[in-house]
Order: sequence, then C-alpha cells, then structure tokens
Amino acid sequence: MTVQKVDGTPDTPSVFALSGHVGSLSGGGAPSFLAAVVRIKTATAGRHGHGRFYVWGVHGASVSNGVFESGAFSAYGTTFGTMTNRFKAGGTGPLVMGVAPRASPDDFIQMTALVVPSIFGVQRRRNIGVGS
Repeated sequence: MTVQKVDGTPDTPSVFALSGHVGSLSGGGAPSFLAAVVRIKTATAGRHGHGRFYVWGVHGASVSNGVFESGAFSAYGTTFGTMTNRFKAGGTGPLVMGVAPRASPDDFIQMTALVVPSIFGVQRRRNIGVGS
C-alpha cells in the first residue's frame, strides 16, 4: 500500500507492505466498472461517522451471479482484517486510517473497522464517452 500526502506540498510516498496476501487466480478480469466496496467504520454514529473506498481490478472468477464467490469473499475479509488491525485506532500503525469531511479535513475520525459487503459496487459515474 502506498501512502502520500496530496494536500499542500506533496510528500514522498511511503510504502507499507501487506505481506501474505497474494492472488492465486489467472484468466480474465471482471467488467472494468465492477469494484469491491470497503466500508470504513468509526466509533461515531451518524452520516459523518463512516466512509468507503473502492477496490478495482476484480478477477472474473471472483464474481458469482453478481456477488462475491465464497473463496474470494473470504480472501478479501482476511486482507481487510489485517489492514484493520494495522491501521485502526490503537493498531500496529504507524498510520491511522479514518474519515474526514471534505469541507473540514481537520475533523478527522479514526477508523475502528474495515468491512467488505458481499455485493460488488459500480465504480463509474458516467458512461464511457459521456461528459469530460
């Protein structure tokens, strides 16, 4: 995982290895707009107490009737469980993941868990060739 400060003066990227999590599939990918959704949970209730990000590059064999194939779902759960233990409040760090409002990034809320739902998300706002 590569982390880099992007606001103000950009900093040199830092790389954090997530060892022990390699893929074993070969073959074609899923449709390019399909993505795993990872929900960022915090100890704060309400709409400001959670976030999400999308994991692109889903393998075609990881999809079964529009949802995760059971082995792939288990693998994603293991990977994001490891990331939770490392980057949650009180984790092994050295960074803490969380959520913050776009309008007020100083109101950062530390992450307590990363949860992967069994249903994929769509990572596209517009159709190909529409808009700029």
